[in-house]
Amino acid sequence: MSEIIEKATTLIMKYEGFRANAYLDSAGVLTIGYGTTHGVVPRMTCTKTQAKSWLMEHISKDLDALTTWCESENISLNTDQTAAILSFTYNVGFSAFLGSSIARDLKLGKYKDAAGHFTKWNKIRVGEKLVTLEGLTKRRHEEKRLFLSYKFVLFFWLHLFLVDFLHLGL
Repeated sequence: MSEIIEKATTLIMKYEGFRANAYLDSAGVLTIGYGTTHGVVPRMTCTKTQAKSWLMEHISKDLDALTTWCESENISLNTDQTAAILSFTYNVGFSAFLGSSIARDLKLGKYKDAAGHFTKWNKIRVGEKLVTLEGLTKRRHEEKRLFLSYKFVLFFWLHLFLVDFLHLGL
């Protein structure tokens, strides 16, 4: 298993938890396993092995979509940034990510600003109201921390140094 998939899976499993029986999540969506919503029917059951398989399949599809999107937008992400986005897309959906301020700022090369937008996605819609969830707030902060990991900070400062170095003609 790749390091990206491993990090994303660990984060997702931590916040989704495992449920062997289908249930309605906080937003009223039929869910099972580690947050799987596709193809779930009432009274459905699963094992941890099945649930992890569904999770891995979903993450792999999102990773392919994210890789394609990054290539088309000329965006470079490190392992931790990719894992953070995969946790995010698993929860909100890849289409929601594409329309988010996170994606917008990544396209503009504003990685630190993009990271700041993770924490805005801590609400669910209940009827007409947006309700803040403590679990989502914690998850978004952890995704933000992962996105801004040491490797990114080191890469960011090295990039700035090289830009200045080349600009000054030293």
